[in-house]
Amino acid sequence: FQIPLMAQYVLAIHNTDYQYYAAVGAKVDIFHLSNYTATATNLTTSGYFPLVEQVFYDRPNLGFVSQDDYSIDKQKIKLGLNVQLTAEAGIRLRQYVSGKNIYVGIFVDFGLTDVSRKEDVSLLEIESDNSFKFNSLLNAQNERKLNWSSSVTESRYIDDVHTFTVGLKFKAVLGEFGDKKEEGRKMW
Repeated sequence: FQIPLMAQYVLAIHNTDYQYYAAVGAKVDIFHLSNYTATATNLTTSGYFPLVEQVFYDRPNLGFVSQDDYSIDKQKIKLGLNVQLTAEAGIRLRQYVSGKNIYVGIFVDFGLTDVSRKEDVSLLEIESDNSFKFNSLLNAQNERKLNWSSSVTESRYIDDVHTFTVGLKFKAVLGEFGDKKEEGRKMW
């Protein structure tokens, strides 16, 4: 769901059925959900234990297993509030008979805010039945370390996520707001 706030300039061309336009502004994207799925030909988990200086590979009771052809079912991810700068340019086709304007152009959106949600989850979680639950890279933390001052430091796989969109835009505007044809008026 996007809320745009745009300023538009239209360059009128004498005796033509089209005009050039340019628009700039901002958009706020709220309630943004996305879906993802993933597959892996092989998934192997292991763990290093410094106390015994050993790496464990095949210990299902500890969550260290190897599985072939692993897939993650469709999962939803919620993204945070997205504030974007936007620019658009193109041609406005005038159709006086139907009372519509058709816009054809290109646009660029650049996200100013970080849309990832920082959660205290691992990328891979082991369930009680030794199955795996994957969390999104956008939300998962990489590791938690106890440093010498007894405080916990965290690092994330991805620090900030900003959107960037480029595309084509086709728009039909109904009505004649500010676009009525006046007979006998000269355009210079």
